[in-house]
Amino acid sequence: MEVLQDTYKDTKIGRIPKEWEVISISELGKISTSSVDKKSKVEETKVSLINYMDVFGSLNKKITKAIDFMTVTARDTQLIKSQVKKGDVLFTPSSETKKDIGISAVVYEDLPKTLFSYHLLRLSFIKELNLEFKCYLFNSETILKQFELLSQGLTRYTIGLGNFNEIFIPLPPLPEQQKIAAILSTLDDQISTTDKIIEKSKELKKGLMQKLFSKGIGHIEFKDTKIGRIPKDWEIKQLASICDIVMGQSPSSESYNENDTGLPL
Repeated sequence: MEVLQDTYKDTKIGRIPKEWEVISISELGKISTSSVDKKSKVEETKVSLINYMDVFGSLNKKITKAIDFMTVTARDTQLIKSQVKKGDVLFTPSSETKKDIGISAVVYEDLPKTLFSYHLLRLSFIKELNLEFKCYLFNSETILKQFELLSQGLTRYTIGLGNFNEIFIPLPPLPEQQKIAAILSTLDDQISTTDKIIEKSKELKKGLMQKLFSKGIGHIEFKDTKIGRIPKDWEIKQLASICDIVMGQSPSSESYNENDTGLPL
């Protein structure tokens, strides 16, 4: 017990290693909104745009390109303020469900002339964090649960800029950030490999089922039918000739036991 007390400490977000910090997200850098929707009289400029779904559906929480293009009319200063930089973290500040508030993705590459949508919030860093570590940190349950608790709304939930002062993160030293990111990245690679094997197995099963249900096993003689070529000794029958087909029906209200389980008697 004494060893644990020397190694860990209690904080507002739980028990963490003694050498880690606990700071608010806003202490990491500047939280800002986009200004690309503000109009002025200067020339139009074609830019790439990172939108809500780019963040929400990003692979491994990394943004490496922006697919959408748009022509904006805005002052140069407004464009500069809304241009993303490698290492920026983009958050979803509103959603129809609380659990989707605060989902984020990291701008993982240099993306010239790329802006972020006014549907997002951006964190630009003044404190150094490992790039890969950011992808995992800001989408951890520790952070997302705080976003969920701070969100407000009735039919749609939102979180404001000021709430970032109330969201706290556990921050390890940079060398440990790199180690944590490497471990989780390796696990992601293994998951990706496993997913590919599963997809390949599904395709193999699909092809095997097609072959077995049309050619059977060990047949050498076949015949052409209305549903395709099948083994000569197989039959074709209508489904209704080999079974009864009955449509489901809801029981009458009189058959329910309202005093007990509410299920039909």
